[in-house]
Amino acid sequence: MAEGHVKKFHRRYAPMALRWRNNLGTTAEAIVLGAVSDDLASLGKYGVKKIHHVANDTLNHLDAQVYTKVIAQVAAASNAKLIIFSNNLNGKAMLPAFLFA
Repeated sequence: MAEGHVKKFHRRYAPMALRWRNNLGTTAEAIVLGAVSDDLASLGKYGVKKIHHVANDTLNHLDAQVYTKVIAQVAAASNAKLIIFSNNLNGKAMLPAFLFA
């Protein structure tokens, strides 16, 4: 996410999420952190069945430790089988923290 916008989801992550959804026999869900000006319901056209939006001002800027805790809580509450992180600096900052959380 950048400056309140969900970007590149449809091109990069939707096909991957849908492929894993089919392989695991589950649904594709999205976690969105911080304030967002986009219409999150529009993610449904990419196969997302549920959106977990944690709208908290402290999440408007990346803090890998805070993001990790929030993602772990949402994943546990929704019994997530797989979490896909962005292949960018944010994802690369969060993944190691998530693995050792």
